[in-house]
Amino acid sequence: MRFVGQKHKTLQIDNQKKLPGRAAYVCPSQLCIQKAFKSPRRINSLLRVQLTSVVIERFEEVLLEWTEKSASTTGKKEELP
Repeated sequence: MRFVGQKHKTLQIDNQKKLPGRAAYVCPSQLCIQKAFKSPRRINSLLRVQLTSVVIERFEEVLLEWTEKSASTTGKKEELP
């Protein structure tokens, strides 16, 4: 999944790969998302933005909810260690 740090201090999923701005990719599994979003400083550094930890944590929650819904609709359960 591609996501972009927007100028108005938000993060946005970019499925079409057309949004402007610096982007990062994360695989669509809960474990991968949790590792990628372990540190808000890391996300800010990767995207070269200054987002608050609240914005980053909320975006992580949205991604985790999305992967959970996606896994339940396909009948696949992702296991966390």
